Amino acid sequence: ARSSGYQGITPALRSLRLIRITRAFRMSRLFRSVPELMILVQGMFQGVRSVCTTLILLILVTYTFAVAMVQLLQNKEIGAGKFDNVPTATNFLLMQTLCGFDTNYITSMVYIDPLSFLFLLTYQLLGSLTLMNMLTGVMVDVVGTTAQTEQEEQSLKMLKRDIADVVNLTDENHDQTVTAV
Repeated sequence: ARSSGYQGITPALRSLRLIRITRAFRMSRLFRSVPELMILVQGMFQGVRSVCTTLILLILVTYTFAVAMVQLLQNKEIGAGKFDNVPTATNFLLMQTLCGFDTNYITSMVYIDPLSFLFLLTYQLLGSLTLMNMLTGVMVDVVGTTAQTEQEEQSLKMLKRDIADVVNLTDENHDQTVTAV
């Protein structure tokens, strides 16, 4: 008697699974109705390699500056908790670059240790301004190239469709060739 109860549950679960699949079809409908979204997604996937390379370069620059900053600030009060060792310094500098710089900390560094301030300012210029803007530029370029390629493909499809229409109009004996006039 119990097995018949469980058999009734299985079709209900299957129908729920079918409902979830239809949700995925909504996304495809959205991409068809707004082709710019598809271009952005394709551009993001094509830019993954360039983005990873830029991020690796950012990590290498950050590591280099972390080593220098640890040497400069290791036994100083201003470096306590931030530049005690290289992994902590790397994390601190990376978070400063990705999340925004702590202006109070940087301003206090000017008066306490000007050389460290200059190193940190140099890191800001290299890490934040140069590399992060380069990352933005790479993504914009890749998405722009993807959009141009997609537009060319759409133009080619339209041209093929127009040529096929002309062939059909001029094909009098329906053998898929243009009949001489």
